[in-house]
Amino acid sequence: MQVYEEIKREDDDHRYDDLKMEEKKIKNDHVVVLLWKKWIKTNCLALTINMLTTGIILTVIYFIVIAPLRQKLADIDMRLTAIEKQNGTKLRESENGESTNLDTHTTCYNGGISKKTNNECICVCTKGFLGKQCEYSGGKDTSFMVIFQEGISCFPTTPKILVASENTTRLSIRYFNENKIHTITMDKSNTEYNLSKSVLPSDGIHVAGVELHSDKGINVYGFSFGTEVSEGYSSMPTRFASTKYIIPTLPAFYIYKNMIALTPCYQNTVVSINLKLKSGSVTYDNKQYSNNDTIRIMVNKYDTFQLSTTSDLSGTMVTSSKPVIVVSGNQCNFAVPDNIRLVVVIHL
Repeated sequence: MQVYEEIKREDDDHRYDDLKMEEKKIKNDHVVVLLWKKWIKTNCLALTINMLTTGIILTVIYFIVIAPLRQKLADIDMRLTAIEKQNGTKLRESENGESTNLDTHTTCYNGGISKKTNNECICVCTKGFLGKQCEYSGGKDTSFMVIFQEGISCFPTTPKILVASENTTRLSIRYFNENKIHTITMDKSNTEYNLSKSVLPSDGIHVAGVELHSDKGINVYGFSFGTEVSEGYSSMPTRFASTKYIIPTLPAFYIYKNMIALTPCYQNTVVSINLKLKSGSVTYDNKQYSNNDTIRIMVNKYDTFQLSTTSDLSGTMVTSSKPVIVVSGNQCNFAVPDNIRLVVVIHL
């Protein structure tokens, strides 16, 4: 009986141990399940947040970038369709799918319009332009800034403007150093107008020149007339002013100088002049500049800057932050045989 009880007790102990082990295993499995549940919940939340963030970003990009671009493309398509309808032309697809060429269409520049006439397209140019593709300017316009160079002090000259127009023109003249507007009428019998000598600058920055506005397209020539010497050039319309020029000059005669003069079309214009000198130097603001040196200045509208030197200035580069009008030339030089002295101004 005692042996039986001992055996039973051992069986109970073993069963108890098995139950405890099973309990421990179940608890461990429960902990693992909880950890997996927490990990899945955390990652699902992060994934949901990322998806929502991505969706918001894509929506913002669409409305800020893509939608306006699509609208612009639609507007361009409408304009192209209107142009094709007006000109009787149609865009031809290139091999890569881009519409870059026009069937029976001529490219017209400077606002020219292509018209189809007798199975041929021609350019109808806007006023002031000419050429097969309206690529050339006839020099006619309604706004000019005319500047001069110092000239030769021993040969007094009278600065003037010459106006070429087929029609009677009403011209407004504003001296750079005045706020007053002078109004004159020019026609075929009255093509010249004498200016004040205040338009003649010297080296450095001065307020010297005139601004012209006309009610019709005209050609304007700046001219300094004297009994011994005269100089002149065809003035560039203001809208053709550039930010980059290369200076040409002819060899100066005797001790006379080569010169560059410029005036900006806008306020706060930064100008850089990279000098190309055959010899000698240029002095500005009490400082000497040699070949390949660069002069940098700040000029405002109605300022005129001039520099001069006995050296050839050909190849000198003028660059600016905003459009400027540039005139280059000589006080006096040999431009033709037989030692004929000429004063030449080249307007770039």
